[in-house]
Amino acid sequence: MLFAARYEHKYLITPEQESIILDFVTAFCRPDRFGVDGAYNVYSLYFDTWDWLTAAQALEGLRNRFKLRMRTYEPDPESPIWVEDKGRVGLSIVKQRARVTRRHARAVARSDAPPSAGLSDDAAPIYGQFRDRVDQLAMQPRLWVRYERHAFGSVFGDNARLTFDRHLAIQAPHPDHPLQLDDSAWQHVPLERPTILELKFNGGYPQWMERLVRALGLERLSVSKYVRGAVSLGDVPWNRPRPGAAWMVS
Repeated sequence: MLFAARYEHKYLITPEQESIILDFVTAFCRPDRFGVDGAYNVYSLYFDTWDWLTAAQALEGLRNRFKLRMRTYEPDPESPIWVEDKGRVGLSIVKQRARVTRRHARAVARSDAPPSAGLSDDAAPIYGQFRDRVDQLAMQPRLWVRYERHAFGSVFGDNARLTFDRHLAIQAPHPDHPLQLDDSAWQHVPLERPTILELKFNGGYPQWMERLVRALGLERLSVSKYVRGAVSLGDVPWNRPRPGAAWMVS
């Protein structure tokens, strides 16, 4: 179980900037203990309403918003999976996360009755809250998002992290088997620059992060991978022509 209020600053960077940052960050961070030298793949299944409510909230930049997703790090159908309820409250990020069984994950994704047992005491409350929110808003699996992450953690014990996310891709979930992935169905999501840099920290802005941003003149942006993927998919309300729009334009 994790309850953490954090701050996340995101930037789109070039390969040249990424190389400079990699050289700089070795004095302050070490590669994440997961993956190979901190590199691993992330697969996230996002839930949303029929009219893409949470994607629209993020696109509009609402200060208080949330998103629901399931996350795994291997495409194997039996690999571990987590449910995550991630929200923004003002400027900070609050996330609840719990590892659940595949049976419990499938039950939510297919709107089936949840299994009666099989969750740890820590995971059960978060799973219940996740399931309640999905049911109350009639949310369904809407989009798989995949990317390659190269992650680093601060050596100072302050829980600060720096991540590079590359090769953003999406696929629509199968209507009957939403947790299954099709290797041939991934669609590349174009970005203005190829790498998403995320700086994550608790409390005060670490001085080394501030120095890094200032030295490279980085511009902080709103870069939601889910929103970028939803827009790329095309089947979202803000991409559809409005009835009568053609004759209304003078």
